[in-house]
Amino acid sequence: MTEKKEFNIELYLGIIATFIALLSVAIAVWEGSETRTHNRLSVKPILIMSKTFNITQAEDGSNQTTTLQLSIVNRGLGPAIVKNVSLLPSAGGKPFNDWKSALSSIGFSRLIQTSVDLDSNSVIEPGDEQVLLVIDWQGTDEGDLSVLVEYQSMYEEPFEVVAENVLSATF
Repeated sequence: MTEKKEFNIELYLGIIATFIALLSVAIAVWEGSETRTHNRLSVKPILIMSKTFNITQAEDGSNQTTTLQLSIVNRGLGPAIVKNVSLLPSAGGKPFNDWKSALSSIGFSRLIQTSVDLDSNSVIEPGDEQVLLVIDWQGTDEGDLSVLVEYQSMYEEPFEVVAENVLSATF
């Protein structure tokens, strides 16, 4: 005599329900991870250093002056929280936190029109531009400087931007 195997639909439905539940949990975990990534990117700051040369001529055409302006601008979507600014002489030596000391250490003697020292925990909002330095420029007879700005996002992710040879005609 042949024995018939009984088809137990409840067992199969239970297995399918368990599979669907586990799949739902996996999708929820993946979605949470994607949401966190999106949230971090939606407030990520991106600091960019820029250098501008402005040439002005006297009205009589006799005298021409050139100024160099060094700025930092936040092109990201979130605020940049500045943690540290280091001004490093190209010839080596200790880093400085203020422009006047750094410029005098390399023998810079021309007029400093504007210098702004960013403090720790200064905030640069998205789209804001902060002028760091405006000087009379006639080429670099003196040494040169590099600028290192360490900053973080609202999620405390660390970033940095470096500008080398800030007193020369090129970055």
